[in-house]
Formats: sequence, structure tokens, C-alpha cells
Amino acid sequence: MSTSPLVPPPSISLLSSSPPSSIRSKPLSSPPSIAVNPPSASAARPPLQPLSTSPPAVSFLATALESSPDVLSLSEGAQIHARLLRLGFASDPRLSAKLIHLYSAHGSLDAARALLDAIPRDGLSHLAFNSLIRAYASCALAEPALDLFLDMLASGLAPNEFTFPFVLKSCSLLGLFDLGRQIHASLVKTGLFANVFCASALLDVYVKYAPFGDACQLFDRIHHRNEVTWNSMMTAYAQNGFWDRSLGMLDSMIETGLTIGISSWNSIVAGCVRYGDLELALEMLGKVLSSGFKPNTATFNTLLPLIPTISSLDRLKELHGFSIRNGERMDIYPMCIDRLWSAISAAYMFHGCMSNATCLFQNVKFKTCQLQNSMISGFLACGQIHEAFGILREMAFECGLEAEALSKISLTLILPECGELLKSGLEIHAYAYRNGMESNTSVGNALMTMYARRRDTIAAEKVFQTITEKDVVSWNTIVAMYVMLHDIDRAFELFQRMISEGVRPDEFSFSSALNACSYSAYLRQSMALHGCMVKSGYYSSYQVVQNSLMDAYGKCGCIVDAEKVFQEIYLKDVISWNTIISCCGFSAHPEEAISFFHRMKEEGWKPNRVTYIALLSACSHAGLLDEGLHYFETMTSEHGIVPDVDHYACIVDGLGRAGQIKKAYQFIKDMPIEPDDCIWGALLSSCRIHGDMELAEVAAKHLIELDPQHSGYWVLLSNVYADASMWRDVSEVRAAMKDSGVNKCPGFSWVDIDGREVHRFLSIDKLHPKCDDIYLALDGLTKQLKDEGYIPLVNPKDPF
Repeated sequence: MSTSPLVPPPSISLLSSSPPSSIRSKPLSSPPSIAVNPPSASAARPPLQPLSTSPPAVSFLATALESSPDVLSLSEGAQIHARLLRLGFASDPRLSAKLIHLYSAHGSLDAARALLDAIPRDGLSHLAFNSLIRAYASCALAEPALDLFLDMLASGLAPNEFTFPFVLKSCSLLGLFDLGRQIHASLVKTGLFANVFCASALLDVYVKYAPFGDACQLFDRIHHRNEVTWNSMMTAYAQNGFWDRSLGMLDSMIETGLTIGISSWNSIVAGCVRYGDLELALEMLGKVLSSGFKPNTATFNTLLPLIPTISSLDRLKELHGFSIRNGERMDIYPMCIDRLWSAISAAYMFHGCMSNATCLFQNVKFKTCQLQNSMISGFLACGQIHEAFGILREMAFECGLEAEALSKISLTLILPECGELLKSGLEIHAYAYRNGMESNTSVGNALMTMYARRRDTIAAEKVFQTITEKDVVSWNTIVAMYVMLHDIDRAFELFQRMISEGVRPDEFSFSSALNACSYSAYLRQSMALHGCMVKSGYYSSYQVVQNSLMDAYGKCGCIVDAEKVFQEIYLKDVISWNTIISCCGFSAHPEEAISFFHRMKEEGWKPNRVTYIALLSACSHAGLLDEGLHYFETMTSEHGIVPDVDHYACIVDGLGRAGQIKKAYQFIKDMPIEPDDCIWGALLSSCRIHGDMELAEVAAKHLIELDPQHSGYWVLLSNVYADASMWRDVSEVRAAMKDSGVNKCPGFSWVDIDGREVHRFLSIDKLHPKCDDIYLALDGLTKQLKDEGYIPLVNPKDPF
């Protein structure tokens, strides 16, 4: 168990008898020494006039302030305060201390602190400080409580038995174990350790942050124990795995004459939760009921944080049924019931049971923003986008009634999923613009993601420019968009701008840049990024970076370097194995791809659908048809993987490359799923290679039906006709393209010079500044080829 505090512990000397003169300007991390002895007689304050000599009205008001805060309301106290102000007695320290006690008891902490700050230094009292320290600690405002404690020391007042319990509670909230140990020494020196409240509060600090043995020793030294003391020790035993000892302490409590209450059982449940054993915590909950006790709000508040993480769906349903059956037996506030249903609903979402989660969600009366966001996230994870939008619209309606704006988290969750629902995405964009959230970093990043998925680069760029504080996610999003669109030059330009503007790339930045290198086979840039990653410390720390680098080397044809990267990955995952298999297949090393596949299985890794796509693709490209068919047949029998269109496309491609066009077509007709453009495209390419005009027309017809505006399919069919010198059919294809409004995307070539310059060339390109010199050199090369006997194949009628 770690004993390190959450913030640097204050260096407090409990043995000092001369506190500094001022503390209110000092931070919590630099407190003064604690004075355990009262100030000397030489510092005695001048005597105050007795209130009995004051006007009768003041004496009456002072007597009224003596009443308990349960009797005197906050409004009545404020009226007394106003009357004292009119009478000129509001500055009396004794009356101010009583007002502070009243305000603190009713939670009006700002008013109480203002009164305390107005009291002269010589009029400060224990009542004023203790009342406000207690109020701060009870509201979990630990830092203000400790600040006030330090002010108390600076004023010359020694802490007493009413001060230390709440100071120790604040130490427990902040994890300041070192300060707790120093207060321990002060309690021993002043004799306050014998006070059961001080000792119990100290034990709570030891239970949470000290070694278990130290907590046991402290418990043994507390002679006067109350229920809180025993409960703290029960929690200590349970959170360290000693459940039998924790339950046995219930009998020890009875032997000492104490009555066991629900709070003792709650302590055991809390210890099980801290130990991380939710199953045991639920078992203890059952014992609470079997022992005749009613679980209360504190019981379920202890369990609530762990309920959404229940790993067993059956166990979750048991808890749900338990809560329904025993609802009347549990002493729970209505608000806590809502929180319980919210936690169980979140657990159902964790398991993807959105129908159950929705039923519970509808029964929650006070829906929090966190619960609604969880519902949105759950629907999105299950692909139920319309249902997620329904929750968002409910949130927007509720916020509109309260004149509030939706949270940025809600917009950030749902915007990236608006790619298919552009209208809804534009509505949310308009909402963000009206409420001034468009320039927010997280919202802007989500908007960019939405437009990127719709390939709307203009809108994404505009949003990118409006983000006032761009973070690394902003840059990663815009770079990844251009990588997805294969605009590699723009992607690299933005990547370099990110670095020049002082934004340090993270593992996802390098991954996107390496993906760009993979698409364009930029070997030099891949090597440069490799060196940059090593210097930045990302290379050996993140699998995503190493996998992307391996893929880049493989796509650049450097299979040896790819294998070196693979061997250097310390913690390989399935993606690592899939990538190296794909690299080997891409680089025409099918034997190595098959070898890595068998190594993967031998080392205990289970292949997935992507593994078989890489393996079948390697067999297809290498002409290993029999091997490919064997792996295709065994992928279901050995690993339970049902083939999808990608796997079928690999087999069609393999059959086509082997010249078995008819068999490939029959394979397509026998498929249990509908063929897509990849499958028909593979068949059409094979028909062109082997000159099968009949099936080429069949494949082309299906392709054009699937995507009439894809120019590549029209061009491929035209090339098939051109290879067969069927120029009339070529003209008809060209005319059909024109009638359909399909424009051929021009192809281009590029030359990379020393990794510094990239020159692109279109067909009959006249735009390059050195085109005259280029064509002069090309003519010279052509003449030299002809002199060597080369005869070019020229089809003047080919329109493409």
C-alpha cells in the first residue's frame, strides 16, 4: 500500500512552541509549526466587557444564539446578525463566534469565513475555528479546512479535542499521511490520544495510508474504543484480505458491550470493495440481510463505483434481481435508488445489453449528464446511432428548459458518428456555433472527425482554423484525414507544420505519417521517421508505432528491415503478426508469410479474420492456389472464423491468376453472401489477363451497377476491349462514360530525388518547368531502345 500523499506533505514540527506571526498568505504545502502549548501569559489579551452589561436587547440576542442550530434556523440567525449590526455589537468576538457556529452548522461557509476574518486577532476563539473547520471537513473541503487549521496555529490558539478529529479527516481526504503522523505525535504529547474521537480519526488515516501492521498496532493502543474505532479496523482487515478476522470483530464488539449497527457491516463491505473483490462485497451484502439489518444509502454508495464494472453478466442480473426483490427492505433514499439504477444501467451498457439498460434508464427520475452520456456512448458502441441522437435531443430539450447549453462531452461523443447522418451533424455544428463552442478544442476535433469521414476537406480545414488552442489531437485528426484521402503531400506538409509550431508528435502522429509513407512507398521518409521516433523515445514504447513502421518498410519493399522491426517488438500483439504476414505476402515472399503464420499459432496466438486475409492474399499473389484453398477451408474448422467478402475476394483473385476463370465465376455464384465490387473487380482483372471477353462483360456489368460513377471500372472494361482490338466496343464504352457523366481520374507517376524533391508527371504533361529537357531526354532513351530492337506496342485508337 502506498503511503505517498496526494500533494507534497507539509513540514510541520509538532514540538515547536513559537508559531509564526502570519499564515494566511502561505500555501498549504508550507504550513507553520504546530503549537501544542497555549500562548504565554505575556501575550494575554485585554479583557472583554461582559455581555450582561450590554443593553437588554443584546443580552437577549446573545441568549438566542446559545440555542442549538437545530432549533435556530439560518434565516433567524441572519435576522439576529442584522439586528446586532444595527445595535453596533456585531464586531463583538463572542457574538461573532456564535454566529460563525450557526452559519457553519447550516452550511453557509462563505458568511462564516467572512465573519472569522473580521474578528480582531485578540478576539479569536476555539469555537470560531473549530466550527468552521468542522464544516469544511464535513463538506469534503479538505484544503480550506487545513488552511484554517494553520490560521488557528498562527493566531496562537492550541488545537483541542474538537479540532483534531476534523483536521485528521481532512488529512485522510487529501492523503497527507506524513501530516497525520505529526498530529499523532501531538496527540500523544498533549494527552489527547486518550480521547476516543481523536484516536478514531487518527486510526482512519492509518487504515487508509499506513502499512497494515502499523494500523493494527495503533488499534491495540487505543484503550477506549467506540463504534467508529471498531468499524475502521474491520475495514482494515477486509481491505487486506482478512475477511474472517473482520467478521470476527463483530463478536468482539458485542463482548465489549457495543451494539452492532448497519455501519459496522458497511465497513466490512467497504473493505471488500477496496480490496477489489466485488463478488465478496455482494456476498457480504447478502449476509447483511440475513442478519436482519437493512442496507442503507451508505451501503450502496460504497458499492456504486464498482457495479458498472461487474464482469459477469449473470452476476449483474443477480444483483438487479436482488435490488428489486429487497427494495422494500432497504433503508434507501429515493435519490440513492436512482443512483443504483443508473449504476446497473451502466453495467448493462458495459455488456452491450442496451435493451435492459434502456428500461432502467427510463425508470431513473433524476437523470444526470454522466448517465445520459453513458447511454449515448453505449448506443454508439452498438451501432444504434438514431437512439443515441434521441438521448441527445432529450438532453438538449432539458437544457433548453433550464437555459443551459449541452455539455462539450455530449457533443464530442456523438459528432464523429455523424458521418452518415450529415443533416444531424450540421445541426449539432450550428448548435455549437450558437453557443460559442465551435472554437473549443475537443468540440472542434470532433467536428473535424465528422467532416473527415465525409471526405469534406474544405469544411474540416475551416474548423481546424477556428480552433484557438490546437492540441496534438487536432493535428493528428487533420493529418489522418489527408492520409485517408491519399493526399500524401498535404499530410506531410501539416505534419511538418505541427512540429514547427512546437507541438510534440505523439504515437498516433507518427503512426499517421508512417501510413502515408506506406501508401506512397516513401522509403527515405520512413527511415527519417524511424530515427525521429528513436530519439523521441516512442519507438520501443508503443506497439502502434512499431507496427506502422513495420508496415511502411514492408510496403516499401524492405522486407528485411520489416522483419528486424518485428523481432525488436518486445510485446507483440495480433496486429504485429498480421502486419509481418502481410508484408511478406506483399513483397512476394509467400513461404515466409506461411512460416510466420505457423509461428504465430505455435506461440499461442489465435489468428483472426485479418490474419487469414493477409495469408490468403500472399498465396494468391504467389500463385499458391492449393495452399490458399486449404487455408480457406480450415479457417472455419480450426478457428471458427466465418469467411467474409474479403476472404472470398482472395480466392477469386487466386483462381483468376491461375487461369481458372470459369471456376472463379462458378465460385462467385456459389458464395453464400452477396459479392461486392472487390470480388467482381478481381474477376474482371483476371479476364483481362487471360482474354475472356464473355466473363469480362459480366463482371463489368456488375461493377458498373454497384458504382456507376467509378471511372476505374469503365476504363478496365475499355482496356479489355482494346487488348482484343475491339475498337468499336471501346468507342461505345467511351460514349457511355460521357453520357453518364463519368470522368476518368488521370493517373500520374512520380520521381523522388534524394528524399527532398518529389516530381509528379501526368500523361503528355506540359506543366513541369523543365518539361522540354525531360522530353528531350525521353526521346533520346526511346531512340536508344529502338536501336536495341525494341518495338513499342501502340494502339492509336485507344482513347485512354
